[in-house]
Amino acid sequence: MICPARMIVPVFAGDFRQLVLDFSSPAKIGLTALGLTLTGLFLAGSFVKKRFWCFFCPMSAFHYLLSKPALFRLVKDGDKCTRCGDCYTVCDLQIKEIADDVKNREIMMDDCIVCLKCVAACPERGALQAKFAGLTIFESTEEGFVRRMEKGTRT
Repeated sequence: MICPARMIVPVFAGDFRQLVLDFSSPAKIGLTALGLTLTGLFLAGSFVKKRFWCFFCPMSAFHYLLSKPALFRLVKDGDKCTRCGDCYTVCDLQIKEIADDVKNREIMMDDCIVCLKCVAACPERGALQAKFAGLTIFESTEEGFVRRMEKGTRT
């Protein structure tokens, strides 16, 4: 796992073995200080913005490089969109363009992780579609939206 959060998350469970302080050489002192500073910044930032550390994740750069030639696309029909904002509400990365942009057909943003929660949350038939090699594999439907909402309220 590449995500740096794997070192921070165990601390919340009380496991401090991941936070190693090494003062045996000047280089290790500098790296320890840098690590503690970055950890403090990430913890402070997480109180300011949801998933703050994702803006610095190296996986985002890999995803950006691979998203341009990808066969998978997330497309939007702006004429069918009512701008209800349900897609933005469920988006873990808070990508506002998914809800706001009604002109561009391709709405795959660089930081989108393709979880398809926006497509599942959309109540308008065909407003959002997930396509692979030009073929629709998943699209928003009113019936599917109602069924998912009923299923979610039965708990």
